[in-house]
Amino acid sequence: MSDPPPSKRRKVNEDSAIPGSAPGTSFVSLSDDVLLLVFQHLSSHQLLAVAETCSRFQRVCQDASLWKHPDFTGSPPMDLKSIKKCVRLLHSRTDSLALGGFLRSKGAVTNLSQALMVDISKTAENLQSLKLHNCFIHGDQIGFEHFPKTIKHLSLDGCEIDNLPGDRSYFKNIHKHLPLLKSLCLSGCGWVKNHCLMAICKLENLQVLNLRGCFRIGECFAYTALATRFGFNQVESFDLRETNITDTELACFGRKEKLKELLVGGESAHTVTDRGLLSICALVGNQPPPTMLERLTLHQTRVTDQGLETLGRGLKTLRYLDVSGSAVTEEGVRVFMSHNENCKVITEFVKLT
Repeated sequence: MSDPPPSKRRKVNEDSAIPGSAPGTSFVSLSDDVLLLVFQHLSSHQLLAVAETCSRFQRVCQDASLWKHPDFTGSPPMDLKSIKKCVRLLHSRTDSLALGGFLRSKGAVTNLSQALMVDISKTAENLQSLKLHNCFIHGDQIGFEHFPKTIKHLSLDGCEIDNLPGDRSYFKNIHKHLPLLKSLCLSGCGWVKNHCLMAICKLENLQVLNLRGCFRIGECFAYTALATRFGFNQVESFDLRETNITDTELACFGRKEKLKELLVGGESAHTVTDRGLLSICALVGNQPPPTMLERLTLHQTRVTDQGLETLGRGLKTLRYLDVSGSAVTEEGVRVFMSHNENCKVITEFVKLT
């Protein structure tokens, strides 16, 4: 039996009126400037779809103002060929770029290449922010030397890198390849090992480091001690949730001079106790406790009321404290607030300010 004939498409009249507009007004009759204003409200994926409808819309969608902050992470990932086409739309005023990979859908399928990274560097020559989320990357083909040297913010959230070098850290010389980097997000990157800190700490302008879910951080105290002693001097925020740090590592990270935010917690946070807080607040030699720490998260740790009192007496700069899931009591929170009434305290039983 032969297949039924395809259903007929309804012919669209280009002169069809826009709802609420004057009679005879159609969408295609709008000027390029007005269309541009409309297209500014579309996502990057939607712009690509609109550009496929007609040659005029394609021309308007290629306007440089629409490609200053392209973001392709919110929809199904694109393959390498499609990404290469999108890179042609980038320009010298493109400030940020976000790409998504297939790790959460197809698995270990790569859509990045060394040539692509080089093209991005050349096309978006002033790129400030690069996000690669859930991407599968071949470490023997793509290194930080292939990333745009201009970026100040890099996120590899949920990325997996295979074929890592066996004789050195994947992050070796990152401070030379990305000298302007201010924030680095490695959330969910289980391949990041403790010795990687030795290379990362050399980033002189680094202010924010997100290691959430890097469960191998904490395996070797020596690397943590050396990295925090000689590096991370400009860091203002450490996210160490869902890592395996203990009290000793907490003191190393928590005593950095310019630190303003420290986040600790997760399933392995039982190794963080009052002892770690005492180490942060104590006077070590001629080095006083941190004087800029304002936000501290200790979710699901073994911190008790005694640790809270230590914080209340030793860290008067705190303005936000999360001890939800820990062993503190309401009485312990009240004692803490008697020493620091300006701090907002978050617990599972009450929020106090």
